[in-house]
Amino acid sequence: MKQQQQTKELSGVEVGLTEDQAVRMAHSRWWVGMDPRDVAMFQLHEPRLCMNLSDFHHAAERALGRPVYIHELGLNRGELIRELIGERPAPTLSEIVRLIPASKRVVAWPDGKIDEPPQ
Repeated sequence: MKQQQQTKELSGVEVGLTEDQAVRMAHSRWWVGMDPRDVAMFQLHEPRLCMNLSDFHHAAERALGRPVYIHELGLNRGELIRELIGERPAPTLSEIVRLIPASKRVVAWPDGKIDEPPQ
């Protein structure tokens, strides 16, 4: 197992906590009482969820000061980190929707446009 993890590190594949470590961290409730920005930054850098998803979602929203759609947490981690450190502005609703694969996307606006939300 250790050799497998070392191989992953050498190949440049993202390596983080093991499943067991992530579960133990989640049970410890390590994030309670922490600054939401620190919680969001840690979890965004960790490939395995090591906390309650709803608490991660809440921390991300508080840290970014905007609504965060759940799919952003899994499909847009790198850009959320960049937003959190001030390297990019918040995405538009159109960019957020376009994170969802087209084959799975169902969006309906009254005027038929996806570029801008209805007023």
